[in-house]
Amino acid sequence: MKTTATLLILMCFNVLSVFSQQSLELSIKENSDEPTSKTEHYYLLEVKNTSRQTEIFSIAAQNSVCSDNERSAQVELIQDIFNKDKRTALSSISLRAGESYQFYVKISRSQNTKLDKWNCTNISAVSSSRVQLSNAITIKTFIPNPKNFN
Repeated sequence: MKTTATLLILMCFNVLSVFSQQSLELSIKENSDEPTSKTEHYYLLEVKNTSRQTEIFSIAAQNSVCSDNERSAQVELIQDIFNKDKRTALSSISLRAGESYQFYVKISRSQNTKLDKWNCTNISAVSSSRVQLSNAITIKTFIPNPKNFN
């Protein structure tokens, strides 16, 4: 009886681990080299299809709460997703099993953005029904006040 119960529990964990694995993997290839005082920054990211089937998805980038900063110390920024040419907006991506694709995320601020504040941008691959298909990457940005520079 104990063996059957143990075997049943192990099978449940195996089923859960198979369904919890994400088919796409995001990683940052290059951070922005621009000084923090610049109004826009580009980050080169890569998405890899780790599944055994073709995946069709898009990249979502949105403002999120920085857990280690008070909300009053945070601002919202603008996120855009581009092909590797940095000019063409990226929409839907189709990757066969084992394929990778590189793209840019541009994070920018408007002229009236409050200074000495933080922003966290959450990036992930999502299906057409907005189901998350990849790990999430968070890029944390500080918007300095140039008056504080020496």
